[in-house]
Amino acid sequence: MRPSGELDIQGAVALRAEIDGALDAGATAIVADLRDVTFIDSVSLAVLVAAKRKLEPDGRLALVTGDSYVGLIITAARLNTVLDVFPDREAAEAFAFN
Repeated sequence: MRPSGELDIQGAVALRAEIDGALDAGATAIVADLRDVTFIDSVSLAVLVAAKRKLEPDGRLALVTGDSYVGLIITAARLNTVLDVFPDREAAEAFAFN
């Protein structure tokens, strides 16, 4: 998945629906490329943390942030100690699908 624009309260609803749809379809690994996201709020961050927890213990959520705003926010909130964050899609896919 590759959301873009603002992940505010409305964006969080769409993000949660997309993740839940993937999980309901049996996905055990999700790569979310967040490099085109220009804003992320705490609700959307909570959606990502919840998705990781839903996938545990056997599934994986990999976030692609590069050097984006979202990467800065995730690091500042110290969520990089909870979420698996990668600089590019290739590294995220290698983690998620192997």
